[in-house]
Amino acid sequence: YAVLPEDQDESFSEEIAQFLGEFHGCFSEEIQPAILTYNVEESARHLFNVASGLNAIALGENQILGQVREAYGVALGAGTTGKVTSKLFESALSAGKRVRTETKIGQNPLSISSLAVDLAQNALQGLEQKEALIVGSGEMSELAARLLKKRGIGKITLINRTLGKAQELAKSLGGGALPWEALNEVLADVDVVISSTAAPHPVLYEHVVRDVMRSRKKSLFLVDIAMPRDIEPTVQDIDNVHLYNLNDLQDLVNRNLADREREVPKARAIVDSDVGC
Repeated sequence: YAVLPEDQDESFSEEIAQFLGEFHGCFSEEIQPAILTYNVEESARHLFNVASGLNAIALGENQILGQVREAYGVALGAGTTGKVTSKLFESALSAGKRVRTETKIGQNPLSISSLAVDLAQNALQGLEQKEALIVGSGEMSELAARLLKKRGIGKITLINRTLGKAQELAKSLGGGALPWEALNEVLADVDVVISSTAAPHPVLYEHVVRDVMRSRKKSLFLVDIAMPRDIEPTVQDIDNVHLYNLNDLQDLVNRNLADREREVPKARAIVDSDVGC
């Protein structure tokens, strides 16, 4: 966001593109098409929509408000804000906060990993003193592991075909890592398994889970967020085993998105009100 000097016309955007190009080491021609020129009201509405999560790919994404606040803080620290941008960003942060507190647009997660953790938390009636096994170390597995940690899981164990990757992630989470060969053995103790590998075939079969359940005295919750599936679907036929797959979670994503979309008119009314202040 930049304020156009009063004595400049819209060609000033070319100077901005040139500066950004030199700063980032790319051609200004690549940046020029991405520069938008708005009047004061349009600029305010754009930033307010951004801060409120209305422009996000994941409608109502809560993290964006924090990112706007962080960006404004960096600009303040660098001394690059003026009266207009300061007022603009402070008002945008206020509008974003109102949208979060006065509507439900940010409620109910839209990410598969968040929903997987929600399912685990609800199924286990809380995560404290519970044990989780994360199978795989890709982006979705890492996000699920970090969310479990944030929600207070008692213990996290990670298993990956490349042990080093599992150990690296486990270290950052204060968890443990085991070699792939320990997968069947560790099932005997954990409460929930979240699996997301890139394997072209199941990594957890019905006969393995059936053998494990013979010695277990508690239910086992399995969340398969891989495509193709990591866990053989017939596992759900075993007593005291509860299996959720990507289709189950996608249905929840769709319902949650519909719930958020119903809150959009309320959010836009708040933005319109604050833009007019």
